[in-house]
Amino acid sequence: MVKRNNPNASIISSSIVGSSMDSPKLSNPQTATASESALFQTISDKNAAVNAAVNASISPNISHHGSHHGSHHSSNNGKQKTTQQRRRANILQPLDDFLAKLVRFFATSSGKERTMKLVQYMLWFLSHYYCSGQTRTSLENLSGEVLWARYVLRFFGWPSAIQAARTNCWAPGRIGRLLAWSMVAYFPLEHAAYLHWKAPQLMRSSRPSQVANTLSAWSCRFWMVYIMVDTYRALRSLQDLQRVQQQQQFNDASSPLDSSHDYDDHGTAIQIQNERIGLLRNFLSCVPAYHWSFDTGESGVSNVTVKGMMLTDAVVGFYQEVRNFMRKQ
Repeated sequence: MVKRNNPNASIISSSIVGSSMDSPKLSNPQTATASESALFQTISDKNAAVNAAVNASISPNISHHGSHHGSHHSSNNGKQKTTQQRRRANILQPLDDFLAKLVRFFATSSGKERTMKLVQYMLWFLSHYYCSGQTRTSLENLSGEVLWARYVLRFFGWPSAIQAARTNCWAPGRIGRLLAWSMVAYFPLEHAAYLHWKAPQLMRSSRPSQVANTLSAWSCRFWMVYIMVDTYRALRSLQDLQRVQQQQQFNDASSPLDSSHDYDDHGTAIQIQNERIGLLRNFLSCVPAYHWSFDTGESGVSNVTVKGMMLTDAVVGFYQEVRNFMRKQ
Protein backbone atom coordinates (compact mmCIF):
# COMPACT_ATOMS: atom_id res chain seq x y z
CA MET A 1 0.00 0.00 0.00
CA VAL A 2 1.39 3.40 -1.04
CA LYS A 3 1.60 5.86 1.85
CA ARG A 4 0.08 9.27 1.28
CA ASN A 5 2.40 12.26 1.91
CA ASN A 6 0.62 14.80 4.10
CA PRO A 7 1.91 18.29 3.03
CA ASN A 8 0.37 19.98 6.03
CA ALA A 9 2.07 17.58 8.43
CA SER A 10 5.49 18.16 6.83
CA ILE A 11 5.14 21.95 7.09
CA ILE A 12 4.08 21.82 10.73
CA SER A 13 6.85 19.39 11.65
CA SER A 14 9.58 21.47 10.02
CA SER A 15 8.46 24.66 11.76
CA ILE A 16 8.43 22.98 15.13
CA VAL A 17 11.82 21.39 14.62
CA GLY A 18 13.25 24.70 13.49
CA SER A 19 11.97 26.57 16.54
CA SER A 20 13.47 24.00 18.89
CA MET A 21 16.86 24.26 17.25
CA ASP A 22 16.84 28.07 17.60
CA SER A 23 15.83 28.03 21.29
CA PRO A 24 18.52 28.45 23.99
CA LYS A 25 19.69 25.34 25.91
CA LEU A 26 18.26 24.79 29.34
CA SER A 27 20.75 24.47 32.13
CA ASN A 28 18.68 22.14 34.33
CA PRO A 29 18.72 18.57 32.94
CA GLN A 30 15.45 17.62 34.63
CA THR A 31 13.79 20.75 33.35
CA ALA A 32 15.21 20.04 29.91
CA THR A 33 13.94 16.51 29.98
CA ALA A 34 10.49 17.67 31.04
CA SER A 35 10.51 20.40 28.41
CA GLU A 36 11.57 17.96 25.70
CA SER A 37 8.81 15.55 26.74
CA ALA A 38 6.24 18.32 26.60
CA LEU A 39 7.58 19.44 23.23
CA PHE A 40 7.39 15.95 21.74
CA GLN A 41 3.90 15.51 23.20
CA THR A 42 2.80 18.74 21.55
CA ILE A 43 4.26 17.62 18.23
CA SER A 44 2.47 14.24 18.47
CA ASP A 45 -0.87 15.89 19.29
CA LYS A 46 -0.59 18.29 16.34
CA ASN A 47 0.39 15.48 13.97
CA ALA A 48 -2.59 13.40 15.16
CA ALA A 49 -4.92 16.35 14.65
CA VAL A 50 -3.63 16.95 11.13
CA ASN A 51 -3.93 13.26 10.19
CA ALA A 52 -7.49 13.18 11.52
CA ALA A 53 -8.41 16.20 9.43
CA VAL A 54 -6.86 14.73 6.30
CA ASN A 55 -8.55 11.34 6.84
CA ALA A 56 -11.85 13.08 7.40
CA SER A 57 -11.51 14.86 4.08
CA ILE A 58 -10.60 11.64 2.24
CA SER A 59 -12.98 9.13 3.89
CA PRO A 60 -16.25 10.50 2.36
CA ASN A 61 -14.83 9.99 -1.11
CA ILE A 62 -13.73 6.47 -0.22
CA SER A 63 -17.07 5.57 1.35
CA HIS A 64 -18.99 7.06 -1.58
CA HIS A 65 -16.85 5.09 -4.02
CA GLY A 66 -17.39 1.90 -1.98
CA SER A 67 -21.16 2.36 -1.86
CA HIS A 68 -21.28 3.09 -5.58
CA HIS A 69 -19.21 -0.02 -6.27
CA GLY A 70 -21.53 -2.12 -4.06
CA SER A 71 -24.67 -0.88 -5.79
CA HIS A 72 -23.07 -1.47 -9.18
CA HIS A 73 -22.13 -5.00 -8.13
CA SER A 74 -25.68 -5.79 -6.91
CA SER A 75 -27.09 -4.40 -10.15
CA ASN A 76 -24.82 -6.69 -12.17
CA ASN A 77 -25.94 -9.67 -10.07
CA GLY A 78 -29.58 -8.82 -10.76
CA LYS A 79 -28.96 -8.59 -14.49
CA GLN A 80 -27.10 -11.90 -14.47
CA LYS A 81 -29.98 -13.62 -12.63
CA THR A 82 -32.53 -12.19 -15.07
CA THR A 83 -30.44 -13.35 -18.03
CA GLN A 84 -30.12 -16.84 -16.57
CA GLN A 85 -33.87 -17.05 -15.99
CA ARG A 86 -34.57 -15.99 -19.56
CA ARG A 87 -32.14 -18.55 -20.92
CA ARG A 88 -33.71 -21.26 -18.77
CA ALA A 89 -37.20 -20.22 -19.94
CA ASN A 90 -36.08 -20.29 -23.58
CA ILE A 91 -34.63 -23.77 -23.13
CA LEU A 92 -37.80 -25.13 -21.49
CA GLN A 93 -40.26 -23.34 -23.79
CA PRO A 94 -40.39 -26.16 -26.38
CA LEU A 95 -41.11 -28.64 -23.58
CA ASP A 96 -43.92 -26.43 -22.23
CA ASP A 97 -45.45 -26.10 -25.70
CA PHE A 98 -45.28 -29.86 -26.24
CA LEU A 99 -46.92 -30.59 -22.86
CA ALA A 100 -49.69 -28.08 -23.55
CA LYS A 101 -50.50 -29.74 -26.88
CA LEU A 102 -50.28 -33.21 -25.34
CA VAL A 103 -52.78 -32.29 -22.62
CA ARG A 104 -55.21 -30.87 -25.19
CA PHE A 105 -54.84 -34.01 -27.34
CA PHE A 106 -55.57 -36.38 -24.46
CA ALA A 107 -58.51 -34.22 -23.40
CA THR A 108 -60.41 -35.38 -26.49
CA SER A 109 -62.19 -38.74 -26.45
CA SER A 110 -60.86 -39.65 -29.89
CA GLY A 111 -57.30 -38.82 -28.82
CA LYS A 112 -57.52 -41.15 -25.83
CA GLU A 113 -59.15 -43.92 -27.87
CA ARG A 114 -56.60 -43.77 -30.70
CA THR A 115 -53.70 -43.77 -28.26
CA MET A 116 -55.01 -46.67 -26.19
CA LYS A 117 -55.76 -48.71 -29.29
CA LEU A 118 -52.21 -48.18 -30.54
CA VAL A 119 -50.77 -49.17 -27.15
CA GLN A 120 -52.94 -52.30 -26.98
CA TYR A 121 -51.87 -53.70 -30.34
CA MET A 122 -48.25 -52.63 -29.97
CA LEU A 123 -48.10 -54.65 -26.75
CA TRP A 124 -49.58 -57.62 -28.60
CA PHE A 125 -47.07 -57.19 -31.42
CA LEU A 126 -44.11 -57.09 -29.01
CA SER A 127 -45.37 -60.10 -27.07
CA HIS A 128 -45.94 -62.14 -30.23
CA TYR A 129 -42.74 -61.41 -32.16
CA TYR A 130 -40.05 -60.25 -29.74
CA CYS A 131 -40.70 -61.81 -26.35
CA SER A 132 -41.12 -65.23 -24.82
CA GLY A 133 -41.79 -66.85 -21.48
CA GLN A 134 -42.86 -64.65 -18.59
CA THR A 135 -42.24 -61.45 -20.54
CA ARG A 136 -44.58 -62.53 -23.30
CA THR A 137 -47.28 -63.45 -20.79
CA SER A 138 -46.91 -60.11 -19.01
CA LEU A 139 -47.22 -58.11 -22.23
CA GLU A 140 -50.27 -60.12 -23.29
CA ASN A 141 -51.87 -59.41 -19.92
CA LEU A 142 -51.15 -55.70 -20.29
CA SER A 143 -52.65 -55.72 -23.78
CA GLY A 144 -55.78 -57.34 -22.37
CA GLU A 145 -56.06 -54.72 -19.61
CA VAL A 146 -55.87 -51.90 -22.15
CA LEU A 147 -58.60 -53.68 -24.15
CA TRP A 148 -60.91 -53.68 -21.12
CA ALA A 149 -60.14 -50.01 -20.51
CA ARG A 150 -61.25 -49.27 -24.09
CA TYR A 151 -64.49 -51.14 -23.36
CA VAL A 152 -65.11 -48.75 -20.46
CA LEU A 153 -64.52 -45.73 -22.71
CA ARG A 154 -67.24 -47.00 -25.06
CA PHE A 155 -69.79 -46.24 -22.34
CA PHE A 156 -69.31 -42.56 -23.31
CA GLY A 157 -69.91 -43.13 -27.04
CA TRP A 158 -73.61 -43.95 -26.90
CA PRO A 159 -74.86 -40.38 -26.20
CA SER A 160 -73.04 -39.02 -29.26
CA ALA A 161 -74.56 -41.76 -31.43
CA ILE A 162 -78.07 -40.95 -30.13
CA GLN A 163 -77.49 -37.26 -30.80
CA ALA A 164 -76.32 -38.04 -34.35
CA ALA A 165 -79.44 -40.17 -34.93
CA ARG A 166 -81.66 -37.29 -33.83
CA THR A 167 -79.82 -34.46 -35.61
CA ASN A 168 -78.38 -36.38 -38.60
CA CYS A 169 -75.05 -34.56 -38.11
CA TRP A 170 -72.70 -37.33 -39.25
CA ALA A 171 -73.72 -37.24 -42.91
CA PRO A 172 -76.64 -35.81 -44.89
CA GLY A 173 -79.71 -37.83 -45.76
CA ARG A 174 -80.37 -41.50 -45.28
CA ILE A 175 -76.68 -42.37 -45.12
CA GLY A 176 -76.18 -40.28 -42.00
CA ARG A 177 -79.16 -41.92 -40.29
CA LEU A 178 -77.87 -45.41 -41.13
CA LEU A 179 -74.45 -44.57 -39.72
CA ALA A 180 -75.91 -43.16 -36.51
CA TRP A 181 -78.45 -45.93 -35.89
CA SER A 182 -75.88 -48.66 -36.45
CA MET A 183 -73.82 -47.14 -33.64
CA VAL A 184 -76.90 -46.68 -31.46
CA ALA A 185 -77.29 -50.46 -31.61
CA TYR A 186 -73.55 -51.18 -31.38
CA PHE A 187 -72.74 -49.43 -28.10
CA PRO A 188 -75.33 -51.00 -25.73
CA LEU A 189 -74.52 -54.47 -27.07
CA GLU A 190 -70.84 -53.83 -26.29
CA HIS A 191 -71.77 -52.61 -22.80
CA ALA A 192 -73.90 -55.68 -22.12
CA ALA A 193 -71.16 -58.02 -23.36
CA TYR A 194 -68.62 -56.28 -21.11
CA LEU A 195 -70.85 -56.67 -18.05
CA HIS A 196 -71.43 -60.36 -18.76
CA TRP A 197 -67.68 -60.90 -19.02
CA LYS A 198 -66.58 -58.83 -16.03
CA ALA A 199 -69.59 -58.93 -13.69
CA PRO A 200 -71.55 -62.11 -14.44
CA GLN A 201 -73.13 -62.14 -10.95
CA LEU A 202 -74.92 -58.87 -11.73
CA MET A 203 -76.36 -60.26 -14.97
CA ARG A 204 -77.63 -63.44 -13.25
CA SER A 205 -76.98 -65.54 -16.30
CA SER A 206 -76.34 -69.24 -16.20
CA ARG A 207 -73.97 -68.99 -19.16
CA PRO A 208 -72.46 -65.52 -18.95
CA SER A 209 -69.50 -66.22 -21.23
CA GLN A 210 -71.66 -67.63 -24.01
CA VAL A 211 -74.13 -64.73 -23.71
CA ALA A 212 -71.25 -62.25 -23.77
CA ASN A 213 -69.86 -63.81 -26.95
CA THR A 214 -73.27 -63.64 -28.62
CA LEU A 215 -73.79 -60.01 -27.63
CA SER A 216 -70.30 -59.11 -28.84
CA ALA A 217 -70.92 -60.89 -32.15
CA TRP A 218 -74.12 -58.88 -32.70
CA SER A 219 -72.34 -55.63 -31.88
CA CYS A 220 -69.69 -56.47 -34.47
CA ARG A 221 -72.42 -57.14 -37.05
CA PHE A 222 -73.74 -53.60 -36.52
CA TRP A 223 -70.14 -52.40 -36.71
CA MET A 224 -69.91 -54.20 -40.07
CA VAL A 225 -73.02 -52.32 -41.23
CA TYR A 226 -71.39 -49.05 -40.21
CA ILE A 227 -68.22 -49.92 -42.15
CA MET A 228 -70.12 -50.78 -45.33
CA VAL A 229 -72.31 -47.66 -45.20
CA ASP A 230 -69.35 -45.41 -44.40
CA THR A 231 -67.37 -46.93 -47.29
CA TYR A 232 -70.24 -46.10 -49.66
CA ARG A 233 -70.43 -42.56 -48.22
CA ALA A 234 -66.64 -42.05 -48.55
CA LEU A 235 -66.61 -43.19 -52.18
CA ARG A 236 -69.41 -40.78 -53.10
CA SER A 237 -67.78 -37.98 -51.15
CA LEU A 238 -64.44 -38.69 -52.82
CA GLN A 239 -66.03 -38.42 -56.26
CA ASP A 240 -67.65 -35.09 -55.37
CA LEU A 241 -64.42 -33.71 -53.88
CA GLN A 242 -62.36 -34.73 -56.91
CA ARG A 243 -64.89 -33.05 -59.18
CA VAL A 244 -64.65 -29.88 -57.08
CA GLN A 245 -60.87 -30.06 -57.12
CA GLN A 246 -60.81 -30.34 -60.90
CA GLN A 247 -63.08 -27.32 -61.17
CA GLN A 248 -60.84 -25.35 -58.83
CA GLN A 249 -57.76 -26.29 -60.81
CA PHE A 250 -59.50 -25.16 -63.99
CA ASN A 251 -60.36 -21.84 -62.31
CA ASP A 252 -56.76 -21.40 -61.19
CA ALA A 253 -55.49 -22.11 -64.70
CA SER A 254 -57.94 -19.67 -66.29
CA SER A 255 -57.15 -16.90 -63.77
CA PRO A 256 -53.60 -17.47 -62.47
CA LEU A 257 -53.40 -13.99 -60.90
CA ASP A 258 -56.46 -14.61 -58.76
CA SER A 259 -55.34 -16.04 -55.39
CA SER A 260 -58.86 -16.51 -54.00
CA HIS A 261 -58.85 -20.22 -54.94
CA ASP A 262 -55.70 -21.19 -53.03
CA TYR A 263 -57.39 -21.78 -49.68
CA ASP A 264 -60.22 -23.81 -51.24
CA ASP A 265 -57.72 -25.97 -53.10
CA HIS A 266 -55.85 -26.70 -49.90
CA GLY A 267 -59.01 -27.48 -47.95
CA THR A 268 -60.31 -29.77 -50.67
CA ALA A 269 -56.99 -31.62 -50.81
CA ILE A 270 -57.15 -32.20 -47.04
CA GLN A 271 -60.69 -33.57 -47.30
CA ILE A 272 -59.64 -35.91 -50.10
CA GLN A 273 -56.75 -37.21 -47.98
CA ASN A 274 -59.08 -37.80 -45.02
CA GLU A 275 -61.56 -39.72 -47.17
CA ARG A 276 -58.80 -41.89 -48.61
CA ILE A 277 -57.46 -42.63 -45.14
CA GLY A 278 -61.01 -43.45 -44.06
CA LEU A 279 -61.37 -45.94 -46.90
CA LEU A 280 -58.07 -47.56 -45.92
CA ARG A 281 -59.20 -47.85 -42.32
CA ASN A 282 -62.55 -49.33 -43.36
CA PHE A 283 -60.70 -51.96 -45.38
CA LEU A 284 -58.43 -52.78 -42.44
CA SER A 285 -61.41 -53.05 -40.07
CA CYS A 286 -63.62 -55.06 -42.40
CA VAL A 287 -61.88 -58.42 -41.88
CA PRO A 288 -61.72 -58.16 -38.05
CA ALA A 289 -65.38 -57.11 -37.91
CA TYR A 290 -66.30 -60.13 -40.05
CA HIS A 291 -64.16 -62.43 -37.88
CA TRP A 292 -65.67 -61.23 -34.59
CA SER A 293 -69.20 -61.44 -36.00
CA PHE A 294 -69.07 -65.20 -35.36
CA ASP A 295 -69.83 -65.93 -31.71
CA THR A 296 -67.99 -69.26 -32.07
CA GLY A 297 -64.88 -67.54 -33.48
CA GLU A 298 -64.75 -69.92 -36.45
CA SER A 299 -64.57 -67.48 -39.33
CA GLY A 300 -61.64 -69.10 -41.11
CA VAL A 301 -59.38 -66.07 -40.50
CA SER A 302 -56.36 -66.54 -38.27
CA ASN A 303 -56.01 -64.54 -35.09
CA VAL A 304 -52.61 -63.22 -36.21
CA THR A 305 -54.15 -61.81 -39.40
CA VAL A 306 -56.96 -60.15 -37.49
CA LYS A 307 -54.71 -58.51 -34.93
CA GLY A 308 -52.13 -57.57 -37.54
CA MET A 309 -54.78 -55.68 -39.49
CA MET A 310 -56.01 -54.04 -36.32
CA LEU A 311 -52.45 -52.96 -35.50
CA THR A 312 -52.13 -51.38 -38.95
CA ASP A 313 -55.49 -49.66 -38.46
CA ALA A 314 -54.33 -48.37 -35.06
CA VAL A 315 -51.18 -46.84 -36.57
CA VAL A 316 -53.10 -45.22 -39.43
CA GLY A 317 -55.85 -43.97 -37.12
CA PHE A 318 -53.37 -42.47 -34.66
CA TYR A 319 -51.54 -40.73 -37.50
CA GLN A 320 -54.79 -39.32 -38.85
CA GLU A 321 -55.90 -38.10 -35.42
CA VAL A 322 -52.58 -36.37 -34.70
CA ARG A 323 -52.50 -34.76 -38.13
CA ASN A 324 -56.05 -33.40 -37.81
CA PHE A 325 -55.29 -32.20 -34.27
CA MET A 326 -52.17 -30.32 -35.36
CA ARG A 327 -54.06 -28.62 -38.18
CA LYS A 328 -56.49 -27.15 -35.64
CA GLN A 329 -53.71 -25.65 -33.49
